[in-house]
Amino acid sequence: GEEHVVTSAAQLAQAEEKRSALLGLNTKVFGELRNARSAGDEHAAAALTATTQLAQAEKDGAVLQGLNAKVTGELNDARKAGEEYAAASAAQLAQAEEKRLALLGLNTTIIGELQSVKK
Repeated sequence: GEEHVVTSAAQLAQAEEKRSALLGLNTKVFGELRNARSAGDEHAAAALTATTQLAQAEKDGAVLQGLNAKVTGELNDARKAGEEYAAASAAQLAQAEEKRLALLGLNTTIIGELQSVKK
């Protein structure tokens, strides 16, 4: 009977060691799973943040593209208006030059007639 009790106590001690070892292993596995889940959560959050930032960048890009088109249109309008003004100014200058030449011719004629009258 005593041998059986000693053997049983030894087996019980051995089973307790195995149970403690398995408990430690379980604790370690659960810790690693928690770490992996935490890392996965962080990765998911980072991916969501990146996706949100990408969506915002695309939205900003579309706004900037629209603004660029508007500015380009306004610049083209300003250039066209400038060209039209330059053309109108050139026409006015040519007309003024014609008048100046006509007046110069008229002055020359008047001076010639005045000189004829003086003689």
